[in-house]
Amino acid sequence: REDYEKLRTQHAGSAVKLLSLEAARANAPKLKFDDLSKPEFTGARVLKPREEMQAELALMKALMGMPESQTARLGGRTFVGENEFRQLFLGTTPPTYYSTVDTPQLVEQKRRLKELKFEQVATQDFIELHFDATAYAPLLAGKPNAYLCTPSTSGHNTIPEMLARRLRKEFGGEIFVRDIKSWSIQEAKNRRTYIEKMEQPSIVHIEASLAGRLAGKNIVIVDDILTSGETIHAMEEALWGLGLDKYSVAVLGANQEAKPAYFTATRQLIQLLAAKLSVAEEEIAENLRLAHPTAFGNLLRKAWQDAQDKPKEVYECITRKAEALRRTLRRDVSGEYPHGENSSAGGTQRSSGAAKLSELAARVLGQRERLGSGSLPSVVGQSSTIGIGLSGNICSVSLEEVIPFIDWTPFFHTWELRGVYPKILQHEKYGAEAARLFNDAQRMLGEFVANTSLQLRAVYGLFPANRVGDDVEVYTNGSRQHLRTKFHFLRQQIEKGDGSPNWCLADFVAPKGALDFIGGFAVTSGHGLKEIVEKFKAEHDDYNAIMAEAIADRLAEAFAEYLHKRAREEWGFGKLEKLTTDDLIEEKYRGIRPAAGYPACPDHTEKGILWDLLDVEQHTGIKLTESFAMWPGSSVSGLYFAHPESKYFAVGKLGKDQVEDLARRKDKPVAEMERWLGPWLNYTAA
Repeated sequence: REDYEKLRTQHAGSAVKLLSLEAARANAPKLKFDDLSKPEFTGARVLKPREEMQAELALMKALMGMPESQTARLGGRTFVGENEFRQLFLGTTPPTYYSTVDTPQLVEQKRRLKELKFEQVATQDFIELHFDATAYAPLLAGKPNAYLCTPSTSGHNTIPEMLARRLRKEFGGEIFVRDIKSWSIQEAKNRRTYIEKMEQPSIVHIEASLAGRLAGKNIVIVDDILTSGETIHAMEEALWGLGLDKYSVAVLGANQEAKPAYFTATRQLIQLLAAKLSVAEEEIAENLRLAHPTAFGNLLRKAWQDAQDKPKEVYECITRKAEALRRTLRRDVSGEYPHGENSSAGGTQRSSGAAKLSELAARVLGQRERLGSGSLPSVVGQSSTIGIGLSGNICSVSLEEVIPFIDWTPFFHTWELRGVYPKILQHEKYGAEAARLFNDAQRMLGEFVANTSLQLRAVYGLFPANRVGDDVEVYTNGSRQHLRTKFHFLRQQIEKGDGSPNWCLADFVAPKGALDFIGGFAVTSGHGLKEIVEKFKAEHDDYNAIMAEAIADRLAEAFAEYLHKRAREEWGFGKLEKLTTDDLIEEKYRGIRPAAGYPACPDHTEKGILWDLLDVEQHTGIKLTESFAMWPGSSVSGLYFAHPESKYFAVGKLGKDQVEDLARRKDKPVAEMERWLGPWLNYTAA
């Protein structure tokens, strides 16, 4: 920050000789984009205090009396103690939603293939029509893939095996077919209804000898298209039986953002059952959420179709599965204990705080609904999105994790002691004073850790993006067909005379045609700081009030450093970093995280775009003032750029032609942009 302030002052001086915007763009750097990394996820992730998540879990456990050791299996998933609460309430591992974009079209094409007995050429044509290597790359590229093909109950469907061959050709790996058998009593074609599928589920057997061969592999279940998802469920159960619970799914035409399909089907089913059976919609919703934690939109549509004539039978299927889970876990999501368990002496059921639990559930489930749902980065296909949305992406963070990233040198500057940590502690003139301050800071940090009075919150994300001129377009998903938002950057116009390029942040993002990404973040360590400072001031303890503010500022910067490291690792290129804390402080890593309002991006209003993209205020409580300052003050935000040659620079003075160009790109009045960019103008605004 101090270096940025020096640059800001330096470039806010008198007018200098500038190039025209056209000439500056002609002198843009010629960067290569042959080392693009693909993130493990795209979309946004929220970090909230670990203590807050633990407190919610503790409250629910106390209300429900659930033993830690209880385990349940349902829908291909294992629920153990905390995980079950997270699944049902916190949204950290929300239900997995599957659907397809063009289900009717895909089903019809598959039906025609079936009539042709899956003739090889026709099947290959079908696969090529719906195959897009870029959609599968985040899941498979550079990994030791093991493709497990779903078995055909008829013995004729060759789509999974041929799709696996196509994936192997593109990404390498090993295919497994013969060791996987269907043990279903009837073929899928004879189990078309929801009731039939629930009463006679698919069963898959995987040879036990396969477990050793799959060790250390990137296991991928390969199916044809997503309809009811029952075969995938059966494969999941078979893998779990072998002790293999980490896998992904590859299909044709999968849409990971299946929220519209899933929620439409769910809503229709709930409303229909409620109307026909006179059962409360809330009760049906709870049972359905328990019965189908892994839900396929098409399966629920089948349930809706069955419920037109057989609503009672459909609801019995749902409640049987839900009750099985309740019995296993010895608790009811309403907050009441099942009959016969934990009853009072008088024989009545203990309410166990049902009202309070309902309030808690409504709050956390409401949060999950706001965060969105359904994106599953490990399920890919031709039409797949790369999970914009926050489902399953709420993570915890603690002060203990962030403290090692603190750069203490600026802390001493707050107290007007100039020097570099740790050398300053041995300074002959003011080393003793520096040591005293440092020890007091350590004591206060320890108190913050112990009493959790200072809280960390953050949101960050990685998104598909490409450069268009001096703008960077951010897309809604991996197809890059739909624009989500756009960042607008400024280019150096100063006439350098030494042959060096005129830089713009957009230069660090690949143009259209390349699969590049951009990141964004906002962190704060300021929640709780106001109360801490006010308490000290009420006690006339200005020293500790200033100390608390100084520590919060250091924690915010450390949090930004911690999160940047995490983002680089999840982006892929940072996995092999072996950097010390000093290396991180000295930024000896690939990539930068410039902030709006600083010399590389002097336009403060770009923060508003970042706030909308990440929904920052909703997820972190960080607000923007009218002047685009952040509140709480101990907050940091910015963008992530990954190009190996990305670096910080100062845009410097701006010509009127560029300010007018920026106003046009942002659809803002020129006078408004001149007001925001006043210190950087190389001319006097009207």
